[in-house]
Amino acid sequence: PAAIAAFSVARGWLREALRVAINAGGDTDSVASMAGGLCGALRGLEEVPPEWLRRVEGLPLKELASGLVELRLRLSGASTF
Repeated sequence: PAAIAAFSVARGWLREALRVAINAGGDTDSVASMAGGLCGALRGLEEVPPEWLRRVEGLPLKELASGLVELRLRLSGASTF
């Protein structure tokens, strides 16, 4: 509900939705990510500021995700999902 409220108050504009979500307090990272996803679904990738995209381009996200899965499996004693 908080993410939908932030999205609605911001009328689907990404920066405003994120500002509202973060300033609301509580679980701000989750609420902001969901509100941002709704804004993206409505307005598309063009709504993301280019400087934000440049900051994440080239990050080894696939390797990070794989490492997190391996760590989780190792800690749980499992070998596969």
